[in-house]
Parts: sequence; structure tokens; C-alpha cells
Amino acid sequence: SDPVRVIDTVKAVMEKGIEPRMLVRLLINEARTLLLATVSPKELERVQKEFSVTHAKFFLDHKETPRARIEMLLIKLIEIFQMAYRGPLQELPLEIALLDVATSQVKSQ
Repeated sequence: SDPVRVIDTVKAVMEKGIEPRMLVRLLINEARTLLLATVSPKELERVQKEFSVTHAKFFLDHKETPRARIEMLLIKLIEIFQMAYRGPLQELPLEIALLDVATSQVKSQ
């Protein structure tokens, strides 16, 4: 939920050559899995069985994230994915959405 860290992370991923649209698709999948893990113990068990230890640890560490926060993130990510933005700084819509979620978390805590 640190805005500077959000921007640095997106920048680091972009520098590795991941397309912004692909990153959004991956984030949608992760957020969906987190949402399901927060409401279903069976999903959390599946994650622990099927994912690497490090990957599963993320979901275990964040299983108490408020459902409304995850849903807000999912909605923003889906909106970005549906956009056909092909201009310069293609990562900008993603950065804006992630910053919005990150700063709203800071305000609500």
C-alpha cells in the first residue's frame, strides 16, 4: 500500500519486458484468487497444494484483506483491461488504478 513502491514495482516489471496488458491480466488472476481465498477455505487449501510455497504464502499473508478492497481492485483492473489504450506510457492506466487502491488503503487504515 506504499504508493512509491507501487510505481517502482510497475516500472521494474515493465523494464523486464512484460506488456502492460499482460501484467493487468496476471494481476486480475491474482486478485481473483485472493478474493476466493478470503471467502473459501477450500480455495486457500487449493492454493497451498497447487502453488509454490512462496506464492501460496502471499495468499496466506493477505487472507484477511477486506473483501471490499479486493473487489475494488478487481473492478479497476477489469476496467483497465477493457481499455484499448495504445498510446505512450501504456502502463499509466495501471499505475493510476494501483495508486488509487494503495492510497485509499492508507486513508482507510
